[in-house]
Order: sequence, then C-alpha cells, then structure tokens
Amino acid sequence: MLFTIYKKLISPVRKIEQLTIAIENKEFEIEAKKAYEDDKPSFLEYIGRFFISIFVGFIPGFIICWILGIDEYDTEHASLIYWPVVIFLTIVPLKIKYRISSGKTRSRYNNHDIPMLENEIKDYEDQRNEIVLAIKDYICYCPPAYRYCSALSYFVDSYLNTRVSNLQEAVRTFDEHKRSQDMMNAMRCIYSVLEDIKAEQIRTNEQLAFLQASVWEANFLF
Repeated sequence: MLFTIYKKLISPVRKIEQLTIAIENKEFEIEAKKAYEDDKPSFLEYIGRFFISIFVGFIPGFIICWILGIDEYDTEHASLIYWPVVIFLTIVPLKIKYRISSGKTRSRYNNHDIPMLENEIKDYEDQRNEIVLAIKDYICYCPPAYRYCSALSYFVDSYLNTRVSNLQEAVRTFDEHKRSQDMMNAMRCIYSVLEDIKAEQIRTNEQLAFLQASVWEANFLF
C-alpha cells in the first residue's frame, strides 16, 4: 500500500520540481537583466580603444595645436595636448556607448521583459501550489528528507524488483546509492574545474599575446 502511494506521488512531485526549477530560472533571468543595465566597458576594451586613439588622436591634436599656435615640432608642449586628447578619445566614446545601450536596455526591460517574467513566475507558483494542495494528504506518508522524485522513483523500482520489502530497506539502499552518485558527481566537478582552469590559462595567454603584439606595433610605428 505504501509503495502504491509513492508510485502515485512520482508524477506530481516531478511536476513540482520542474515548476520550481522554472521559477528559479526566471528569477535568475530577471537578476541577470537587472545586472546588465549597469554593464560597463571591460579593461580590454579600454586597452583596445587606447591604441586606436593613439592613431586617431593625431588629427584633433594637430587641430588644437594649430588653434593654440603651438608648433607641431615643439614636442614638449604638443604632448600636453596630444595625450589628453588620446585619453579623452579612449574614455568618452565607450562611456557614451554604454550609457546609450544601458538606457535602451533599461527601458525595454522595465516596460516589457521583467514584468512578463514576473507574470510567468506567478503563474508557475500558482500551478505549484495547486499540486501541493492536491497531494498534501498523501505526501505525509513519505519521510520529509525523501520527498523528491528521484527518491520516490528509487523506492518504487526497488520494491517492484524485489530488492527491498519495506520502507526501512528502501531508505538504506537509496542512501547507499546516493552516496555513490555524490562521489561520482564530485569527481566530475573536479574534472570540470580543471578543464575550466586550463581554458582560462589559454584565454589569458591569448590576451597577453594580443597586448604584446599591440605594444610591439605601437613601438614600431613610433
């Protein structure tokens, strides 16, 4: 009788878990959208823009020197004009670009995306609450620590395959199964972290190579 109840609980409990995951994903998406509103230029963008500004800055620097009557061969005074122009051309265009982008993004999110996601979350929560109310008189027969789909499925499968004959045996065998699965997952996580470290080292080396090439190019031209 007990395992028959568990079998009937598998489907609604699975649906509750799916709805919970959907709610968490929507909440994460909302937070990600809000965080994107404050997105700022990266350090590499500033570096790339700086080297571009070194070349572009000649024209406005020359014009300013001409207006102020500074001889272009007077490097000491010309550099006082040139480098502020380079810094201005490095920072201001990126600031304007991201300010415009953030303004458009914020308007779109506030007027459409975020309210739509919030409505979807409310709909998922209502569905989940209905299922919880429908099974509240039966879920109490399952130990609180095992009220999730994988545990219930394991209990029922073990009973049907005659590996267990009561709840106590089902819990014990499930705990052993879960420990072995946790060890496998931990090993996979360690392997994944090592792969991420390796990939990050490759990206760092590529970035350093790019910066070294840019510096070499600038030194060669000047």
